[in-house]
Amino acid sequence: MDSKKLKREILDYIWITIGLMIYVVAFQGFMMPEPTIVGGGVTGIAQVIYYITGGLVPTGLSYFLINGILLAISVKVLGPNFGIKTVFAMCMMSLMLSIAPTIFPTNAEGTPIPLVQEMFPRAVMAGILIALGVFLAISHGGSTGGTDIVVMMVCKYKDITPGRLLIFLDGAVILSRLIYNQEIEPLVFGFVIMGVMSYTLDALLAFKSSSAQVFVFTEHCEEVAVALEKDMHRGITLIDGQGWYTKKDRKIIMMIVRKTQASRVLHLAKSIDPNAFISVAPLMGVYGKGFDQVKG
Repeated sequence: MDSKKLKREILDYIWITIGLMIYVVAFQGFMMPEPTIVGGGVTGIAQVIYYITGGLVPTGLSYFLINGILLAISVKVLGPNFGIKTVFAMCMMSLMLSIAPTIFPTNAEGTPIPLVQEMFPRAVMAGILIALGVFLAISHGGSTGGTDIVVMMVCKYKDITPGRLLIFLDGAVILSRLIYNQEIEPLVFGFVIMGVMSYTLDALLAFKSSSAQVFVFTEHCEEVAVALEKDMHRGITLIDGQGWYTKKDRKIIMMIVRKTQASRVLHLAKSIDPNAFISVAPLMGVYGKGFDQVKG
């Protein structure tokens, strides 16, 4: 493995770990404290098991066992590389869930104290943090486990947004809270978490995967094109054009890049030709090599 690839792999694991830490903050700081809010996923199932057994089965243990089953299926569907990173994420998440009760504040009876007392802010903050944690893990080839694994397997073959699919899966888990507690208010806030999380996750993923079309008009076309190719590793198309006023023929650089890369194109082009004229237009969708694939 070359040094650049190794560095990318290390950064992936770092970002996955950060995503898991954010997820655990949402879980232990906003959802576990009484009245507990079940927000879905395997962590939600772990919550239900914890309270049904009177705390005899720790959330970290049940989370690990359930994910082990899902992981065995995902390795075959998503490939061994996904499996390796998810094994890492699953073990780290189980460890963090086990350690979290000793770190977060508790009362004299050992019951977790919420970081925010009001139920609605608790639910909103939990939803946002969970979405951010899942986004960081998925974006770097890992997963927070559970329903995220199911979502990634389905989304590999079907053109459905992850947030929408999570609504159906997590909704069933949230309703399972009724097994040990029939209070309606915490149940409602579970769906608040689900709604905030799915909307935020879709927004984050849409921003990351959205694309832009960039046109660069410059007198130094070849020099700019060489620099863009070397730095961006994206395809470049040269279009023949003619200025209407000057009647001068020129080459126009056209590129399709991720929206997050557009600013890099601007800076590179301007560093070579400060007088370059550049236009950037958002695209609804880009399908093909290096971008999205059409799914059945």
